[in-house]
Amino acid sequence: MSTTMFILFLLSLLFITHSSPATPQTLASHPGLQGKWRLLHESIGISAMHMQLMRNNKIVMFDRTDFGASNLSLPAGRCRYDPNDKILQKDCTAHSILYDVGSNAFRSLTVQTDTWCSSGAVLLDGTLVQTGGFNDGDHVIRTLAPCIGQNCDWIEFPRVLSQRRWYASNQILPDGRIIIVGGRGEFNYEFYPDNTISSYESVWINFLRETRDRDENNLYPFLHLLPDGNLFIFANTRSILFDYKQNRVIREFPEIPGGNPRNYPSSGSSVLLPINENDAPLKPEVMICGGAMRNAFQQATRGTFQRASATCARLEITDQKPTWKMENMPMPRVMGDMLILPNGDVIIINGAESGTAGWESARNPITRPIIYKPYGQTNNRFSTMVASSRPRLYHSTAILLTDGRVLVGGSNPHIYYNFTGVEYPTDLSLESFSPPYLSPFYDSTRPRIIKIGETMGYKNSFSLVFTVNKFLKMGVVSVRIVAPSFNTHSFSMNQRMVVLKAGQVSGMGYNKYRVSAFGPSTREIAPPGYYLLFIVHAGVPSSGILDGHAITLPPRLRPLFLQRLNEIKARRHGVGPLKDTTPSKKELLHDKDEDDNVSSHNPSPNVSKRMLVYSEEANVKETEVSNTHEVVKEERSRGNGEHDMKESTIEVAKAKIKHEGGNGEDDKKERGIGDAKENIENIFTEDEDEDEDEDDERMIGHEDDESFPGSPSFRVYFKDDGEDGHNDIGKNVAFKETASSDDGLSSKVTP
Repeated sequence: MSTTMFILFLLSLLFITHSSPATPQTLASHPGLQGKWRLLHESIGISAMHMQLMRNNKIVMFDRTDFGASNLSLPAGRCRYDPNDKILQKDCTAHSILYDVGSNAFRSLTVQTDTWCSSGAVLLDGTLVQTGGFNDGDHVIRTLAPCIGQNCDWIEFPRVLSQRRWYASNQILPDGRIIIVGGRGEFNYEFYPDNTISSYESVWINFLRETRDRDENNLYPFLHLLPDGNLFIFANTRSILFDYKQNRVIREFPEIPGGNPRNYPSSGSSVLLPINENDAPLKPEVMICGGAMRNAFQQATRGTFQRASATCARLEITDQKPTWKMENMPMPRVMGDMLILPNGDVIIINGAESGTAGWESARNPITRPIIYKPYGQTNNRFSTMVASSRPRLYHSTAILLTDGRVLVGGSNPHIYYNFTGVEYPTDLSLESFSPPYLSPFYDSTRPRIIKIGETMGYKNSFSLVFTVNKFLKMGVVSVRIVAPSFNTHSFSMNQRMVVLKAGQVSGMGYNKYRVSAFGPSTREIAPPGYYLLFIVHAGVPSSGILDGHAITLPPRLRPLFLQRLNEIKARRHGVGPLKDTTPSKKELLHDKDEDDNVSSHNPSPNVSKRMLVYSEEANVKETEVSNTHEVVKEERSRGNGEHDMKESTIEVAKAKIKHEGGNGEDDKKERGIGDAKENIENIFTEDEDEDEDEDDERMIGHEDDESFPGSPSFRVYFKDDGEDGHNDIGKNVAFKETASSDDGLSSKVTP
């Protein structure tokens, strides 16, 4: 072979290798293509139990509120007062933050009621609706609009939910509403906003009762909206196709092989694999990976940590005789998070090799993510990535960012923050993982969107202009949308990818190209809301575009959605239609010498209970309002780790006594602990019939409950031409920060 021919041969090999998507073999031969970790913050002050990407490229994160002080102070001397809190009734620390991806900075947010193990979804305008929690937060809806400025904060509406929603799951529906399914001891579902006028009601679903075992294993059920408009619901080892409109089970699928549960506390994870509109007919497919062995939770409480499940299972929903197709991961994993990457791959990240979810219940952290190629060669679909230096166990989270990275945070396997003397300390850090497609190895084939020609809508044609240094061929370009998900407890709610129908690619010169595409065919395929928009070229994705690119409800349906909210509000409060009014600064502030009445712009006395009000001097006081929610009794012990609320309540009482005891004598502290334990034991030995009566009352609904977020200050917006980024779903005097001297995001953390 001549020298010239040999050089050409080497160049051709280089081109083929460099222009092809990474395969497991490629990754093995190029260590730099096994991903990259980056520490963003050593501490953000809180452990990120919940995460949501907002439409303005900011991330909302929050923990629970009932464990004591966090490591991040509220600004300007602010404090939160909650008489129901288990440790600190006056708490001057934050339990939620807003993180700006672009600047890598964050600031504190004020959450009042307990958000422990709650759920969430995003409304049409990009407002996060966060539902439920524990204690005084179990019936609460909280909203956070993707607005700009220091006064953007959580707004809370107590007693909106008809039932306690603790460990529930949410799914956005084709009409823009949110369905909220399950929760601990709640075998029912409800909607927000509800489709009834007289009251918020729940609907019984026996499947959730049937799938509860001694460890429960049906909490945070996996929900996926299918292209036919029905719901796929998975709990424990079973799954159904469910018509939520008629409240009927259409079909029950075969039980997942192996007999091991996949839902909390066994905590596997699940995704709806990408829906490809180029397929005819559509073939929706669900994938579930990992989880714990049956009875693993009971074993963990005795100090035995069983090896987790190493299997993944795929189910094609529309098969006439659907069966689970099993595959093996490179290693077992419990508490892993499954995310769909822009190129259609699935990343599985975080978790442990043995044990289960719950306090002190897992061992052998898995720090290596794995990437799964759904349509790769059988038995060769998994690739193992580079390891992180930080264990991410119970209460860890992960979400997809607009630039294709994965944001990772959280991990707190303890009842409260614990940094010393434990094997796996509470982790307050924040880091990112860059999948292989972000490697410089693919820079030449990476597309970059520079223009979107038309607004994306259902079935409408739009075009995108992009650049790429080395365009390969026409058939390797696709246009995809990804719904930002709400992540907690190993499940990313509302996550979905749709591969859109794409037209021809035409060259425009100077490495510039145009591709046409069509918006989703139906609202069932892509519920209305904001989506990340990607171009993928030869397996390499562009950065995603988010803000300003929403799929909205058709104009004929948008007024109906707003009308429903107006009707409910008018029936329940006897007030007129919703108005586009923003409370003035004077309305948002209460002087410290004011009496404890609700402000004049909020005439309904039952809109909020115990509204936290800040004066201009940043003083705090409590405004008691009628219809106050009684203190929720602790759950009876079920021998279930985090679920073992008796023991956890005793531990919290101990922590409170030690926290408040200062340098007092130890014997006084011990006597206090003994008294607290005796009182708690008395609570848990009450007659079970009383709890059953309370459960019956909850199932009937609270028609006498007047609290609803349709107060005179409640506003709804829809994404229309000309709308900017300042839209709010609600404005309310409660929990608003107005006295802060900090005008920007801050990364300052209290030591």
